[in-house]
Amino acid sequence: MREAVKKGFLNATEVADYLVKKGVPFRDAHGIVGQIVLHCEEAGKPIEALALPELQTFCPAFGEDVFDYIAYDTILKKGIKNEML
Repeated sequence: MREAVKKGFLNATEVADYLVKKGVPFRDAHGIVGQIVLHCEEAGKPIEALALPELQTFCPAFGEDVFDYIAYDTILKKGIKNEML
């Protein structure tokens, strides 16, 4: 199940939720995540492979805690993606 979640940027929603919790307006958060996903597709790497300074080029609200928030194990424990698999 963990490998299935890694495909298709399924943690992008969690990135947007993280930004909203940090005070970024919902619409802005989704726009930022769209830019991040495009960047990752072009670079051929997943969101979680980006370094913090790289994430902060998209939005300064990113902190070190983002990596725990978007970790696949965390996402699966929340049960959010189970019905998508």
